[in-house]
Amino acid sequence: IHCVQKFHTQYGEMIRIGPNEISCINDGAWQDIYGSHYRAGEKNFGKNPIWMSRQQNNANSILSAGDTDHHRIRRLISHAFSEKALREQEPILQLYVGTLIRRLQDQVRAGWGSANVNLVEWYSWTTFDIVGELGFGETFGCLTDTRFHEWSSMVFSHFKAASLVTSVRFYPFLERFLRMCLPTPVTNRQGHFQMSKEKIHRRLKGGSKAGDFMSYVLDPKNEERMSLQEIETTFNILIIAGSETTASALAGTTGYLVQNPTTLATLVKEIRSTFESEAEINLASVGKLQYLSAVIEEGLRMAPPVPSGLPRVVPTGGGVVCGEWLPEGVRYPL
Repeated sequence: IHCVQKFHTQYGEMIRIGPNEISCINDGAWQDIYGSHYRAGEKNFGKNPIWMSRQQNNANSILSAGDTDHHRIRRLISHAFSEKALREQEPILQLYVGTLIRRLQDQVRAGWGSANVNLVEWYSWTTFDIVGELGFGETFGCLTDTRFHEWSSMVFSHFKAASLVTSVRFYPFLERFLRMCLPTPVTNRQGHFQMSKEKIHRRLKGGSKAGDFMSYVLDPKNEERMSLQEIETTFNILIIAGSETTASALAGTTGYLVQNPTTLATLVKEIRSTFESEAEINLASVGKLQYLSAVIEEGLRMAPPVPSGLPRVVPTGGGVVCGEWLPEGVRYPL
């Protein structure tokens, strides 16, 4: 990434970084590459199959699905992230965030007023427990046991494994041989998917459970449906996206706050001057804190939890990006 940034500084906004790969940092490229072009009678830029492939059950997730299936899956999942859903899910969030605060307070009391704690671990335990409850209808018990669950440990190796598997796809004639040489994390990645699958099936057999992600996807009022395989792959992605990435964003933002005491003091002042007690803190009231919102936005900019872009491919017949026509098949990896 740092090399690509250096090349952009030297050669301009659009550069070639591979035989068939382009990187563009012009903000107008976002709409050209990721926007919908159907209304203009043009084709959308498709997802790069090298990066966004089918899962182990040979089904597409929301990441790898084509336009039609992607829209259907997104519409079904969007119900779980609506304002109404957030209000229904708030007791779960309050429960685990409250547990996090109490456990940290216990650490401070045990240290007679101070304590050295690994906030990266505590954030991870919290987000894994929350996402486990919302996604599978059951907690991983990380906050209670103050350790990573076997499944959550696999998630961390998932990203490394995904990068390794993707790397060998760049050499299709050698892919089968290279896969045999891949290290243990790839096996862990397969174990992670299998464990996610088992939890998903257990949740499905458990019947109706209002307030978690699955309840919105399975709502009989929905005119559209997801297949069992699509549920397996998409929820596998949701659990990863909602746990490790959220913890990384929180850890990164906290790190920058600690390094900038003036910013931290301003944030603390806004929060403590707004609320007189913890009981007043909820999703609605927190959403009105302008400085907190700015800190979160800046934290995501400075410490983005996703280390890569959203790879796309120029469609059949070619396409135009920032006024430059490009032939079909050209890839945008960043």
